[in-house]
Amino acid sequence: MFLSIKKKKETTFGTPNSPNQKASFLMLLQELGKALQFPVALLPFAAILNRFGALGVTFTTDANGVITNDVGYWISFIIQKPGSVAFDNLPLLFAIGIAFGLAKDHRGEVALVSAVFYFIIAVMNAEHGLPEMMYKNVLTFEWHKTVEGQAQSGFLSSLFYVKNFAGDGKTVVGGSYVLNVGVLGGIVAGCFSAYLYNRFQNVKLPEALGFFSGRRFVPMIATVVAIPVAFSFAIVWPWIQYVLMLFGQAVANPNNPAVAVPGTAVYAMLNRLLLPFGLHQILNTFFWFQLPIGGPVIDPITGHIGSQTIWANGDISAFTKGIQGSGFFQSGFFPIMMGGIPMIAVAMIFAAKKENRKKVSGFLGGVALVSIVSGITEPIEFSFVFISPILLGIHAVLTGLFVAASTGMGIEVGFGFSAGLIDYIVSFAQSWGFAASKTGALGVTSNPLWTLALTAAAGGVYFIVFYTLITKLDIQTPGREHDVPPSLAANVEVKNAESKTETKVTVATLVQNANIEPVQPKVVVAPKTDKVVVAKPKVEQAKTEKVVVAKKVAKPKVEQPKVVKPKTDKVVKPKVVKPKQPKTEVKDLTNDLVKKYDAKLSTKKIVDEEAHAKLEVIERAKVDGSAEITEARSELQKHASSLRAEAKKQGIKLKDANLRNMTKKELIVYMKNTALKINS
Repeated sequence: MFLSIKKKKETTFGTPNSPNQKASFLMLLQELGKALQFPVALLPFAAILNRFGALGVTFTTDANGVITNDVGYWISFIIQKPGSVAFDNLPLLFAIGIAFGLAKDHRGEVALVSAVFYFIIAVMNAEHGLPEMMYKNVLTFEWHKTVEGQAQSGFLSSLFYVKNFAGDGKTVVGGSYVLNVGVLGGIVAGCFSAYLYNRFQNVKLPEALGFFSGRRFVPMIATVVAIPVAFSFAIVWPWIQYVLMLFGQAVANPNNPAVAVPGTAVYAMLNRLLLPFGLHQILNTFFWFQLPIGGPVIDPITGHIGSQTIWANGDISAFTKGIQGSGFFQSGFFPIMMGGIPMIAVAMIFAAKKENRKKVSGFLGGVALVSIVSGITEPIEFSFVFISPILLGIHAVLTGLFVAASTGMGIEVGFGFSAGLIDYIVSFAQSWGFAASKTGALGVTSNPLWTLALTAAAGGVYFIVFYTLITKLDIQTPGREHDVPPSLAANVEVKNAESKTETKVTVATLVQNANIEPVQPKVVVAPKTDKVVVAKPKVEQAKTEKVVVAKKVAKPKVEQPKVVKPKTDKVVKPKVVKPKQPKTEVKDLTNDLVKKYDAKLSTKKIVDEEAHAKLEVIERAKVDGSAEITEARSELQKHASSLRAEAKKQGIKLKDANLRNMTKKELIVYMKNTALKINS
């Protein structure tokens, strides 16, 4: 029975290769998750530089930003800026990295195209851009301020501006433009650019425009496509941000536990759910930098309550000034970022396949340490959020629960950068003062030391939940990736760019194209003392083995073997040459493949061998035809390993080769070459 495989154009990323749409969608998510590893790999070291540099800058400047220690400040500045540039330009890095990862040949041109694509989206949606053209007079608020004795006023749209308040916390003196396409803009730019590159990289234009053919055509088509994409963001994005801002205003009452506990919980859940799209920054902008918070100032350590009420915009600023009731939108993240999320990385290490565990431990262990120390969690979270929405949902729920617990206990811990160990230590004195100012049960439960207990609890819960889900649901987190499922490979349809005709290809054809032939031993029959008999070869085109006999022995003819009588007194009995036979698994495996799978498969020729060799094994398998070989890769590796052992046993030197890092086709070629050496 033949499996119908049509040779069609190679599909660009995101095109289902099988009727199994669910599996295709999961494969697409996995492909996107792998592409995200390019920009995410920059973050751990950048986070360390950024955090320690920022800490140094803080200690070498006063409250007004005046430098108090020149040497310390400039050293800290030099350390911080190389790290902060990665986070300041995270959307651009995502655009470049995703496009490069999703492009079929991983060339630099697509990265350049994606950067331009993102810039078009971002610039057209910046202040005084397309959103203002469409919604300038929609949902406006009025502002008033005096500049050099001159009264000024105006109107701004709430869709993309948030109010700026005067020192009294009531008078609106202007607005801050908050519309930002963010990380989602970078992801969209990367995906569109990769799609357009894969689709048009081989396009041919008329001879007069030949210079713009092929890859040079992609920037032009990408620029054209970016314009309607930018318009789409301008139409939809302001309304999404506005709804999130309304939610923030509804739950922003930290002094009312009936509102604060569920409010901070919902905020924390949305914060994690919106992370993959960059929308969490909208909520953070309001709660951390815009939310008006007023109250008396609490002294650090002593907890003395001041007599005057002051106002600050944002929870971070209010906590820094020691305003009572601040820190509730920050404190609950410490148990998550110091305990919960690092244990996600540990769970992924334990859930990885044994042969991959050592490889993933270096990266995951490093980013777990970064999360604990600095509170930078993106490297861990982006390693699973696009692979498994289920894990993202569970992560959001657990975050909401622990943030609610922290708020209910009255814990107030703040940060200037993120909820890591460094910020916990820096803010400990102020947090102790907040706890000391409270009475009754809250005076005990609000102690910042309880944050460490919540951190330990979050770590244990996260490890158990994530390890169980990853292993039971077989989620392909780092180190657990599978080969292409046989059900998908058997139904795959591949387009031939030059022909629409249907072509039949069998496994035997695949073996032949891979230069693989069943190994047959050469047959030699030992002669008696008075004659030499050369057996007629049973295998067609087999080479006749030379036989050592006495002088004047006639050369045998294969068609009609002749008997030659040597001199009886000088007859030398030839030695029987026993051919060295490889283990029969190679022959059996090849025969079984042809016998069991008389299917139509196609092979792919590698154009650039050097570039191909630098790819990861999963990427090489996508382009060398391994996806069409449905035989289990583990079985192929087992046979190859057995054959290698036989060669070494016979004293045959082989080149060092890592069988675990070979594709299915590479394993078959290795088996063939080893068998030939054994029989040579």
